[in-house]
Amino acid sequence: MSSKTVKRLSRYLDLPTAESDISSEDREFEALSDDVFASIKGYEHFAILELMQTKGFRSSIPWIAKALGISSVKARCAIDRLFRLGIIRKNSSGHFVEVGSGWTTSIHKDRTDQGRKALQRELLQKALFSLETQPLEVRDHTSVTFAISDQQIEQAKVLIAQFRRQLAKKLDATPYPKNCVYNVSIAFFPLTVTSES
Repeated sequence: MSSKTVKRLSRYLDLPTAESDISSEDREFEALSDDVFASIKGYEHFAILELMQTKGFRSSIPWIAKALGISSVKARCAIDRLFRLGIIRKNSSGHFVEVGSGWTTSIHKDRTDQGRKALQRELLQKALFSLETQPLEVRDHTSVTFAISDQQIEQAKVLIAQFRRQLAKKLDATPYPKNCVYNVSIAFFPLTVTSES
């Protein structure tokens, strides 16, 4: 989420921003404050915002629900919440338009909460569904296993964050019309069992 949008949302909701958790080189990817995130923690909110950028988008609850494979009730609730928070509005033609520019979430480096865990769990479930139902031509499920020193964990997290952001920027700058919404979820975790695990 852009710095400007975080500040606007936080002022609107009378909430503090989480700027202290962000390095200076990552300002354009500011984290949502816990309170703002709690309002829009379901993946469907972010998916709707991205869907709005696709060619042929329709400002119709049934169309959005069908495009994302969610219920009309879930789509309606998400749209209503995005309107209430001032994240989207209707233009003079009655079409939904995004008020801000660019959205992302970030789990804090030193902690997490149930809402962020629920979002990741939901996205992992969507990835499992994709693994079982979608052809290889439209998805990529790969993994790599390697031994490391526990002194490299933070370095790995930084590299993963850089990769996610570079991928998003590169694909966002496409000259082709956008016609689908994707998610990249990366899991980095120990396979060895230690007394601390």
